[in-house]
Amino acid sequence: MKPIVSIIICTLNREEVLCNTLRSVVRLLEGRQDSELIVVDQTCRHTETTEKCLIEFSKSFRWERVDFTGLTRARNHGVRLAHGAVVLFLDDDVEPSPRLIDEHLTCYNKPEIWGVGGCVLLPGKRKLSRGDLASSELREIETDRSNRFDLDWSRTTTWASGCNMSFRREKLFEVGGFDEAYYGVAVGEEVELCWRLCQAGGIIVYAPDAELVHLVNPTGGCRDAYKGAEMTAQFLDNQNYHLRRIGKSRFFRWRALFSQCRIIALNRASLRDGTWIERLNWCWRGLCRILQSSRRLPVRGLLRVDLTE
Repeated sequence: MKPIVSIIICTLNREEVLCNTLRSVVRLLEGRQDSELIVVDQTCRHTETTEKCLIEFSKSFRWERVDFTGLTRARNHGVRLAHGAVVLFLDDDVEPSPRLIDEHLTCYNKPEIWGVGGCVLLPGKRKLSRGDLASSELREIETDRSNRFDLDWSRTTTWASGCNMSFRREKLFEVGGFDEAYYGVAVGEEVELCWRLCQAGGIIVYAPDAELVHLVNPTGGCRDAYKGAEMTAQFLDNQNYHLRRIGKSRFFRWRALFSQCRIIALNRASLRDGTWIERLNWCWRGLCRILQSSRRLPVRGLLRVDLTE
């Protein structure tokens, strides 16, 4: 039976938490004939324990080891390997709810729905109702000026959270897939993709019952290989690129960047422990990189002609 949904997990430098995630997802797939799991593994060398875990569970999923790193490139690679009409992206440090897959699939009952964002909770947190929010924040959400993925009601949205999102596979090919010009700390990559899908005529919906817990593991992932100055530079450079790609003016972009620098360098903790000068230098490095990469062009990883049935 051809799978309806392909679950794609892209992983980099994750060990025990990856194994725990895979155990949870494999349990979701037990007895299902409509699903497949693809793991795009960018890790050069796992621990012996993780290697044994992956070998053991590889009977239940496709374990694709690659010789590159990059979240957007890994996501596109997973889409090319997928056979399902819907692709569901999960992070490698999550605890999915039992009905996660079905709740995603239920949303695709209308052809104009091209993407679904699931509910993302932090450990120990619960979903919020309208009554839990201030009127100003509720107004921001209802007018699409703000977004959050821990709400208990369904709604049309402008983007989906990267750790729990699904799309019609053919529509990803139609818009060129994830932009591989994002690198390292690929901030905004899922927002930019959803923006293109909406520009092409699709609708993204938020599904509160397609729920998982995001553990936000402190090590591993796209941020693991870079610390301090380099991580800050990547973050700011990608943020500027993202804002440029979705049509924000130069004035808007630089105002947002300086605001972000203030948060990074001049926060209460950095002022207290005296690291604010070092952090200002990190931000300066990021702003210089933005000027150097001001002509960065998008890299479309999926081509319509490569779409196979």
